[in-house]
Amino acid sequence: CDSVAEVALVEATKSGDARAWNNLAVYYAKSGNNAKAVECLNKVDNSLANVLNNNYALVYAAEGNVAKAEGYAANASAETKALVAAAKGDYAAAAQTLKSGYNAAIVNLQNGNLAAAKQCIASDMSAKADYLRAVIACKEGDVKGAKAQLNSAVSKDASLKAKAAQDVNLAALK
Repeated sequence: CDSVAEVALVEATKSGDARAWNNLAVYYAKSGNNAKAVECLNKVDNSLANVLNNNYALVYAAEGNVAKAEGYAANASAETKALVAAAKGDYAAAAQTLKSGYNAAIVNLQNGNLAAAKQCIASDMSAKADYLRAVIACKEGDVKGAKAQLNSAVSKDASLKAKAAQDVNLAALK
């Protein structure tokens, strides 16, 4: 356990507060520890039913259990429903809800709508958006633009260099 998780765990245990357990679950999910996330979500009472449905759906979708994710998504937010639809491969349904942002760009990329994908991340200057712009540029045949976007992404997050080396979407850059 790192210090953030330890502090959150102490708070959740001492207070019994549903929000503390939920926050700890979100922390674990973002850290990629879905089993711990579910364990914490199981300790949240129904006072946060809407939040729980969203979080269970997203955790189960992230671990590839789409059937279980769908069960929770039925009572989740529209964005969560769209993300679960994308996890199922139903990008057209997801695109109906997700109109902007990184997830919307991914959905549009999967639908083959590169112009819409670029538009969705036009104002996002993060490393992951630059990386996605590099992928889009490769798909458009713009190797020079792809190299520039990938260089920008790697300058912001050096770990993306290793990812790019393995990414078939960036094969034109090798």
